[in-house]
Amino acid sequence: MPRTTIRPRAIATLTNGIARAWAVGALASLLLPVTARRGLWLPIHLFTAGAVSTAIVGNAQVIGRGLAAAPDPPRALIATQLGLLGGGTILLAVGVPRASVTLAAVGGAVFVAGVIAFAAGLALLWHRRRNRRHGAAFALYGASAVAMIAGGIIGALLAAGSISDGATALALRRVHVTVNLLGWASLPIVATLATMLPAAVRARAPSTPGWLAPALLAGVALLGIGLALGSAPVTVAGGVAWIVGCAAVVARAVRAFGGRISARRPRFSLHRGRLPSGVLVADPDHFGRSTTSRTDPRSGEGRSMRPVGPILHLAAGMVWLVGVSPAYVIAATRSGGAFEAFGPVALVGLLGGWIGQTLAGAWLLLLPTHRRADALQRRAMTAALDRGAIVTVIGLNGGLFVLLGGALGWFPPLALRAGAATAGLAAGLLLLRTFAYPAIARGAVPWPP
Repeated sequence: MPRTTIRPRAIATLTNGIARAWAVGALASLLLPVTARRGLWLPIHLFTAGAVSTAIVGNAQVIGRGLAAAPDPPRALIATQLGLLGGGTILLAVGVPRASVTLAAVGGAVFVAGVIAFAAGLALLWHRRRNRRHGAAFALYGASAVAMIAGGIIGALLAAGSISDGATALALRRVHVTVNLLGWASLPIVATLATMLPAAVRARAPSTPGWLAPALLAGVALLGIGLALGSAPVTVAGGVAWIVGCAAVVARAVRAFGGRISARRPRFSLHRGRLPSGVLVADPDHFGRSTTSRTDPRSGEGRSMRPVGPILHLAAGMVWLVGVSPAYVIAATRSGGAFEAFGPVALVGLLGGWIGQTLAGAWLLLLPTHRRADALQRRAMTAALDRGAIVTVIGLNGGLFVLLGGALGWFPPLALRAGAATAGLAAGLLLLRTFAYPAIARGAVPWPP
């Protein structure tokens, strides 16, 4: 009888492969004429709606399944989510540059349907959970889906030209940007970092304040409402809540970086007599990844090396978050065109520095765990992914900093082009490494045919 469910490892392999393909497409689209890609709209769309959204949908359900100790999700549900998200992204990518109202409206509706299917998948995991803890993580995942549904509807209305009043369209455009960057993309990253970051540094996970998730949720909600209504007090309240939540996230990360390195192998919980595949949080203070059904005695994972690339990318991403978030809130509270003038800074700092870089760190950390391999092979794959990590980290962040300075008028246009080329080259090399690492690893250790 054919299997009707899909294992978490298969979900992670499929969705992260698709997400990396979208990221390659976003970089490649920069080679198109400016008019064909509507300036930077098409690369941003392919990266956010394609790469980031696909990675969120897949990894949130893989990690959520481990947190909840729930059964494997239905194969048809995952296929529906990915099909709708991909179809909507393609329709929008074709319709908006061609100014086709029909394609843009249909694409937006299809994409929102995919996000609704994702929310249904989260609800199913929560309903079937065997572990009653980790409600905060599911709240962040669920809130991100709600934010994207709202952002998708607003984006579809704007793309279809359904908003005739200029002031209303401007306010909704600000809400669209805010709920996409801070809600859809940032909230699931925070939920995932709670378990992923201690895994990267091989440290015991610090305790999480109970108010962290409510502060972030209130920040996104109040910022969206304040921008929609044009209410400065509501926007300020949301901005304060968001900044406080971000500060708590970074403080928790600092404690994880400074924590004692675990001297023993991470513990796994047995659920119904077997190790769940994929990503599993067995204990709120431990993060693990089950890779085979038995423990390999050759594994040195308890004494493990800490890969440099994921740690540096995750740390740099949080620096961009705390550095740009206060300026984002200040721009949101000012009248006139301050928010629109801040757009390039938000694009560089939040989309590139925080969201994109954290996604890169997650790939470098998790991709080897998605492949069937023994401990030596997995360590070789981790080392292959880590090769040249410092160069790409410096190139990516240096290029982004120059782009940020160019947006603020610190550097001349020539430096701006050099920064864009440096960041793009570093991102391209990083993506190339995520595709080539199995072949590189095969040359380092014995590999079965």
